[in-house]
Amino acid sequence: MYANEWKKNAFGVMDKIEATQMENIKKVATLMADCIQSGHMVHTFGCGHANLPIEEMYPRIGGFVGFHPICELPLTFFTHIVGEMGINQFLWLERAEGYGKAIMSSWNFNKDDVMWIFSHTGINAVNIDVALEAKRLGMKVVVFGSASETGAKVPRHSCGKNLFQIADYVVDSCCPLQDASVKMKKEFDKIGPLSTVAFVTLVWMTICTVAEILEGVQKERTRRTLVLDGKTPVTALKYRDRRYGVVSEVVMVNRKTRARTEVRNEAFLRRGGRCRRICYLPANTSYRRVCRNSTPDIQRGCLGLWCFSRCVAWPHPSTQ
Repeated sequence: MYANEWKKNAFGVMDKIEATQMENIKKVATLMADCIQSGHMVHTFGCGHANLPIEEMYPRIGGFVGFHPICELPLTFFTHIVGEMGINQFLWLERAEGYGKAIMSSWNFNKDDVMWIFSHTGINAVNIDVALEAKRLGMKVVVFGSASETGAKVPRHSCGKNLFQIADYVVDSCCPLQDASVKMKKEFDKIGPLSTVAFVTLVWMTICTVAEILEGVQKERTRRTLVLDGKTPVTALKYRDRRYGVVSEVVMVNRKTRARTEVRNEAFLRRGGRCRRICYLPANTSYRRVCRNSTPDIQRGCLGLWCFSRCVAWPHPSTQ
């Protein structure tokens, strides 16, 4: 059966990754763990189906804070095939030199961040643009893809180097360059690509290694208690915002007395952050019980989302 043949091929790729790439995975995981522990971000980028590992890793159940997905819609959404945002536009964009640099210009980066790029062949201009700009900014560049199969293949970029030749660290996805792996008996073309399953395998092998390195590391946290009427601590918003976003300012409003209390994340605001949350709480028994059980925390520790603020902040006028 074709199904069994594809499964055999997929397991073969995973086994080859385990046999040949574990040292490389440990090296890049150590680099990423050091980056996250120091309060910086691992930015992730890919286009086409190489965007799937970006969406897979974060945010999701079982994900790990510290990875910032850069998902450019025209490079990821082309399922209309024809018409607006069709496949022809996508193919032109991923090969257009300069587009990746424009993408990078929309974000704030630090030289101590890491750029993690996924690309099966490593020859398209947009990925090379992103890698070159990341290196110009001082970041280390990690590339996952079919490096051994690509070899010295000529890129679609004037720099003359493909992505694997530019990268500081390379992890091979161990996939055939053709990608499709199952030969049909009555058709010329093959089916059953392997690059996505290889990328997802590598993503979780890498992130689990990062988690293993950072497990038990002491996380420095600064807690801030919100108070209404000078007496009652307020705790709503804590878990959702710790996992999914950064709050620069929280305004708590008591519906009964209309008392307002504000707490500001000054460090985030100084970097140009703009994310304000207003929460209305009823002055009843359940409200008071919530208040007693926990404390909101809008200042993040080194493994929390405070470091994400530099990425999601609106650019400060002084940087324009």
